[in-house]
Amino acid sequence: MKEKKQGNIDFVNTDFFKQLFNWAGEGMLVVDSRGKVLLANQRILDLFGYTSEELVGESMRVLLPKKTVPKHDKH
Repeated sequence: MKEKKQGNIDFVNTDFFKQLFNWAGEGMLVVDSRGKVLLANQRILDLFGYTSEELVGESMRVLLPKKTVPKHDKH
């Protein structure tokens, strides 16, 4: 029996990942190293009142209470 090599799979772009991400009961974001939103699932969009078009590309800071932004920036 031959063993299949998986190699490098771009997991974020798989249908399986997209289904899990979008149907999760918890709000989830995928952000880059600078905090820019790359993906947002429907639950988080509903919680914060954004559309995907409004949130993707923005800093995740827009979701933080204003008084916590300076503290968050130190991390």
